[in-house]
Amino acid sequence: MNSEMLISANNFVEKKQAQVETKYKPIAHFSAPYGWLNDPNGLVYFQGYYHLFYQYNPYEEIWGAPYWGHARSKNLIDWEDLPIALAPDQPYDVSGVFSGSAIVKDERLYIMYTGHVEREGVWVETQNMAFSDDGLNFTKYEQNPVIDWKKLPDHASTADFRDPKLVAHGDTYYSILASTNPALRKGQILVYESQDLLNWSFKSVLLDQRPELGRIAECPDLFSLGDQDALVFSVINDESNETIPNNLSFIALGKMEWEQGRFKPKSIEKIDQSLDFYAPQTIDFAGQRVLIPWLRSDTQLNYLHKIHAGWNGQMGHPRILELNNGQLNQRPLLSEHHVVNVEKLVSGNSKVFVGAVLIDCDIKLQAGAVISLSSTVDHVELKVVEDQLIVTFDFKKETKTQYLPINNFIDQKSHLILLIDNSSFEIYVNQQIVGSYIIFPTEPLTKITNLSQEEMSIQLTSASAGE
Repeated sequence: MNSEMLISANNFVEKKQAQVETKYKPIAHFSAPYGWLNDPNGLVYFQGYYHLFYQYNPYEEIWGAPYWGHARSKNLIDWEDLPIALAPDQPYDVSGVFSGSAIVKDERLYIMYTGHVEREGVWVETQNMAFSDDGLNFTKYEQNPVIDWKKLPDHASTADFRDPKLVAHGDTYYSILASTNPALRKGQILVYESQDLLNWSFKSVLLDQRPELGRIAECPDLFSLGDQDALVFSVINDESNETIPNNLSFIALGKMEWEQGRFKPKSIEKIDQSLDFYAPQTIDFAGQRVLIPWLRSDTQLNYLHKIHAGWNGQMGHPRILELNNGQLNQRPLLSEHHVVNVEKLVSGNSKVFVGAVLIDCDIKLQAGAVISLSSTVDHVELKVVEDQLIVTFDFKKETKTQYLPINNFIDQKSHLILLIDNSSFEIYVNQQIVGSYIIFPTEPLTKITNLSQEEMSIQLTSASAGE
């Protein structure tokens, strides 16, 4: 039975969603119908749909004790909003239904999420189960929590213990959890195991003793990629350690040793160069591994709240992850769904487009190469300087500069993909270096100009995908 909190929240969103400001609402990225959105949760295929849950404040455009928002799709691009799935309506999750994941067992959809309780500045986090037989209505397990402080190892915090990722291997279920060693103030990732998704026991520390883990490595995700195993996580850093900024997301490639419950990384690298990218989760999509992150402005997190837009936060466009000779490659899912129509854009020439657009182009990344995108009052410039692609966002509201390392591609003909939406800008360089940014231009960017010394092959494809 749906709680009064859940019914009230759904009624509120139904009344308010028609009032949102659409100027910055994305076309090719998912956003909530109303209110605040953050981390993607529970990516799962169930009863003919791909389901996306997310951290959600249905009442305001700022973070608040989260509910679980819910949407579904046939293709991960076009989304149908569904009623809110979970509310913070129990003693063990009264301060928030925090992030988690989903899995299907015996034709039933199971969710494991973190219950967050905060009283007088003290946090306690536990892991809890909910289930659904129709993918729309969810029941919380009567014996929650299923993992609490009694099942923590000695070197783990009761306050930083969250974001369970459910994984099946053989006949055993595993929960991969973010954790902190409070004595060391260093991140670690824990593993719990179960035979039935309801009774859990601590197995091991999956990964620790790595500087990339920061103070806590949130939102872990474990999956196979090509002939390797992959572990994705996002970092909150200890404020005293300036070598790793907050809001970075990493992918570790290596080998999962299931017997020992230990992940052996061969490499750890950033997934995305931006600080606007966080908490990515993945799903198997027709045999391809697809990643969806949360995008939010690192410098203007609450800008949409200040202008009373009615919504705040969006997911990054789904991107396909592949290994090519051990190298991680990434490309937007939208690039799989358009007809190739290549044109030549010579130096100094411009092209005008409308709406969200995928720009697929080839250009020689030599010193001084420049691509400009603009409106009548704002512009973005991509310029090669030494071994970096410098991206300058010059808007009335904000000017900022981002740096993408491209030293391996200098003076080479390179493949660029730009995905421009109403409030986001994503860059892919040779499917290896990626930057994703939230932007608030005064007017839509609708003109691309080639300022390089040679012609550029370019393909403009309007994105018809919507939320």
